[in-house]
Amino acid sequence: MSRILNKKIKKLLAPMYHAMHRFFYTIVAWIVKKRQHRIIKKLTKIYNGHIRKIRVGFLVSENEKWCCQSLFDKLKRHPSFEPIIVLTSLTMDRPLEQLRKKFLDNQRFFQTACDNIIEAYVPKTNTFLPLKSFKLDILFYQQPWNIKKIQNIFTISKFALPCYIPYCFEDGLVMLRRKFYNFHNLLFREYANHSFIERDYVNAGFPQEHIKAVGWPKLEAYLDKTTNQNKKYVIYAPHHSIEPHSIRLGTFAWNGHFMLKYAKEHPEFNWVFKPHPRCKVSFVSEGLFKSRQELEDYYNQWAAIGQVCEQGNYIELFKQTRCLITDCSSFLVEFLPTEQPLIHLRRHDDNGSANIIKRVVDAYYPVFDLEALKHTLHTVLEEGKDPMRQARIDKLKELQLVQPASDNIIQDLEKSFSKD
Repeated sequence: MSRILNKKIKKLLAPMYHAMHRFFYTIVAWIVKKRQHRIIKKLTKIYNGHIRKIRVGFLVSENEKWCCQSLFDKLKRHPSFEPIIVLTSLTMDRPLEQLRKKFLDNQRFFQTACDNIIEAYVPKTNTFLPLKSFKLDILFYQQPWNIKKIQNIFTISKFALPCYIPYCFEDGLVMLRRKFYNFHNLLFREYANHSFIERDYVNAGFPQEHIKAVGWPKLEAYLDKTTNQNKKYVIYAPHHSIEPHSIRLGTFAWNGHFMLKYAKEHPEFNWVFKPHPRCKVSFVSEGLFKSRQELEDYYNQWAAIGQVCEQGNYIELFKQTRCLITDCSSFLVEFLPTEQPLIHLRRHDDNGSANIIKRVVDAYYPVFDLEALKHTLHTVLEEGKDPMRQARIDKLKELQLVQPASDNIIQDLEKSFSKD
């Protein structure tokens, strides 16, 4: 009886709660906007007076999701900007020992990829450091979730402009459905991957001046035509989203063990296993593996017959790949510039495709079950047939995915602080 009464009370109070929620975040947004005006004035004086370089931080917690290498490199060569990697940590989902290991992995990765690094997390004590002491002027976020309060947008907006470049080929409507409205609403600038995504946010009520469609820095690697493009790899790249409350793209339950068996039976292909970084969490929590050790053994079996790729700078690998087998929606866009075939692992109960994804899926090979997968692997890999090739070429020409995104971002920052 009391449970039914509580539900009725919650239902009656819901409109009041939502009204208070909207009012609260309206006040928060007003405060952040006032802070941004003050910081822009300060940076305008610095930029035009050549007082010092503007310090641009990139807050990163997972090197697998690093997508801004080209932007970092160009900012490093720019006379007015100083790019800095700000190493932090995830705040949840994994045991402390795993978080510590991930932080050390991040250290190794960014010490090689970038040469200006500061640490905003102490793994020994699981302590997150405030960012004000690092004297940042701009801070780029990697993702809207898993951000410690002392490093979130509202806190850093007191001294730096918060910006966002999504780690994946993000869709605006999907992100809004996942309730990250207040993250996006507090940004100084969101650099959207494509004009379709910019349109989604603007139609949802976000100010036009906050959202800029510039392209995606990660795809700039395709502008370099001089690198090795020998098509020798076959990649199996499963997504993590198998939980009921997730976006439900993951199909590992029906194809994960089969793909390992198939790879062992076909050593004529150069295999690469490229799992989403969160697979090590969801595959165990949802019971696809009995233990973490059993999951590690699965990864080790892939390493014994090929490669296991868990790093973020993987476009060079894509450029040398003859076929990608995946259920990751972002990869459907990221892989398109290779013009190579993609076997799209599907499920009937996913949460729907992003607008940009809907524009490319028809150029790939969809499979919903094991029999269809076996048939498609035989056709595309073993027989080398690819009837959808021209469709992919046409889609690539239509969408114009590969843009000089880093140049566009830098030009926008210059314009923001220029008096002209």
